[in-house]
Amino acid sequence: MYESESLPMVVLSEGWVQFLLAISCVLLLVISLLAIFSWLKRKKGITKAKEQAGAFLVFVTVLLIYFALSLALPRAYVSDVLIGPKTAKPVEDNGVRYLSLSTIYKVHGIETGAVIREAQGKTVHISINEYEPIYAFAKANEEVVRNDQSIDVAAYIDQVAVSELEKLDNEEITLTQLRERLPHLQFDFQ
Repeated sequence: MYESESLPMVVLSEGWVQFLLAISCVLLLVISLLAIFSWLKRKKGITKAKEQAGAFLVFVTVLLIYFALSLALPRAYVSDVLIGPKTAKPVEDNGVRYLSLSTIYKVHGIETGAVIREAQGKTVHISINEYEPIYAFAKANEEVVRNDQSIDVAAYIDQVAVSELEKLDNEEITLTQLRERLPHLQFDFQ
């Protein structure tokens, strides 16, 4: 378990999340059962069957709370990149959960490689050097953000880099100008 210093978020390993959820739910179950049984003892005419039904309903409720909380915390896996407002952090553990007060975007590990496009009759491999500029773009253009708050890198490249590659094709800009306009992207012509 560790708290990230570079991002305004808490990142926990999957094991710690499940441990903390289990302990919390057991405590909630014990407290709820004690409260219900003390309330039932004060009432007259409560049968053992009603006590067991109440205990079962409390157990089911706590179990549902456990699964709801477990599903509510977003996950990231090794080689994913978590992008915050000021910095980006690659995930180094096999599976983590993260919690933040601000919006955090994720780039899936499989999308951290190069995206291939055509320009000047050649194949261009476009890869991302710095992820921080993507945050502001994703915040302003939600069409590149998926439902799970991950960024569709191919859509991002199509919206940001392809128009610049077309200008390069039309000789409106030079390769140096392209690299200056998009310094967070790396263009390899092959």
